[in-house]
Amino acid sequence: MNEELATLAIIEKKRRIYLIGIILSFSAWMIGWIMTYHFEAILPNFIYKTFGVMLILGAIGWAGLSLYLLKINTLVKNNPSFCKYLNDERTKILRLKAMSYGFVASITIGCLFFAAGFINDAFFTIDANYFTAGFAGHTIMYITLVSSWIAYFMLDEQEPDENELDEAV
Repeated sequence: MNEELATLAIIEKKRRIYLIGIILSFSAWMIGWIMTYHFEAILPNFIYKTFGVMLILGAIGWAGLSLYLLKINTLVKNNPSFCKYLNDERTKILRLKAMSYGFVASITIGCLFFAAGFINDAFFTIDANYFTAGFAGHTIMYITLVSSWIAYFMLDEQEPDENELDEAV
């Protein structure tokens, strides 16, 4: 029993570090990808290569953290008693709140891109249009995921509110 509690304590400590790593590596990967894929023609060579390095390092970091997640998943599957501690009511509430923040962010950025598309069409007649549907979709996906993760991270730092748990039941 003490060994299980020690393992749970280690998982909880590493969860915050893991979440920060996921946010940073995914951000580096996606920003590098967006910039190298959509703006290759207008970026100076040095900046383009910098974003390329960000893309590669972010992808490697993301892959490494995904393997770590699989390791933790195997540990939890081998010890089903961990689930009730790792997936308690507070965690479920935080997950739902974080997803709602991500949804609001995706709707907001989608509306901003929609408005920017109209402004771009109405006032700018640039031959090389970098404001494409692929760019908008890629950016919306990135903002949605990262805003959800950041919201979860920030909500997890707060002390649990007793009323919040009572309202959920």
